[in-house]
Amino acid sequence: MLSLVRGGPWLLLLQGKKDTLQRYLADVFSAEIHRNHRIAENTREGQTVVYLVDAPEGKARPLWNIELEEPSLAVCDASPGEILCRLVNDGLAHFLAAASLLPRVLLFRLCCTCPDTSSLVEELGKDFHGTPSTLKELLRWTPSEGTVVCFTTKPLNRLLLVRELLDQVLVLPLPFDEAFRRLQPRALELFNESMGNKDWNEVLIHVYDKFERYAEHLRRVELVLEARQTGFVLGEGWGTDTAHILLPVRTYRLRLLTFHAPERIKSFLMGLEYSAEGERFLDIDLYCRRRKISWTDSDRRKGASRETLGRELRKELMESLPPETRAELESLEKRLLSAPESSGSAEVSGAVG
Repeated sequence: MLSLVRGGPWLLLLQGKKDTLQRYLADVFSAEIHRNHRIAENTREGQTVVYLVDAPEGKARPLWNIELEEPSLAVCDASPGEILCRLVNDGLAHFLAAASLLPRVLLFRLCCTCPDTSSLVEELGKDFHGTPSTLKELLRWTPSEGTVVCFTTKPLNRLLLVRELLDQVLVLPLPFDEAFRRLQPRALELFNESMGNKDWNEVLIHVYDKFERYAEHLRRVELVLEARQTGFVLGEGWGTDTAHILLPVRTYRLRLLTFHAPERIKSFLMGLEYSAEGERFLDIDLYCRRRKISWTDSDRRKGASRETLGRELRKELMESLPPETRAELESLEKRLLSAPESSGSAEVSGAVG
């Protein structure tokens, strides 16, 4: 549930008639064209990100004279070799001024509260005999020189903008597969170091539903925890709480280990309690160290009422999720609200946290 190191796609830089090459890649390889300089971290390993640079009069520039933010990006479902072979065989080689294969990239996540990224990168470099470099020099390296490790404090389960990567990178003198295999066991250790003096929080999530539609609601909770990369679910199962005196209610509980503050997790969960129409149709309580985290503890309250805050947090949560996650949540919500017992405002189980 928390991705800390992920392999990136192949990187290929093409200089030439940019518009023609862009159209060709879109037509032949169904390439996705990005002009906001995303690193396609969410791509499969068999894909290639092609940097497209215009070469006026067919004159290629040296790589040191090309800025990373300058090219358009095309994401192709093919290897660099397949792309170059098709270009040549289809008679488009004359539109190319130069082609450069860039080193594979590994993305490594650090905590957003990391007090000193330089020392962590330096430590990793010593352990793997790596060479410190900068993001701007990415286009200067070749695959024969190893694998480039880029660092970010953002979740790795989505596309990343170049500006979301730290300027520091590390070039490891290792093939991509070996670098990935050797970095993975160190990922959690280094993430912990990047947290500084901050501790992990173990929180308990209690999900209540009067109509016991737990399968759909638990799927909604799992989708958000995964999409927001909140931490690790350590365990889950059924339990009972007492909503009123001598009135036990059935609940489903999830034990989550998170690096977020409990108040932040409460904000995510409050967003799940409300429908698109602003009706509260679920009740989720949160506990940390046996203390119930109230809605008034939310890090986004700012004096709002519970209903107003819940609706705002739902809107904020939905806007922050990947399109596929948002679509599945909306489908689940539609199914829940179309159930006969869900007409009108749903009454929750009794807790009001």
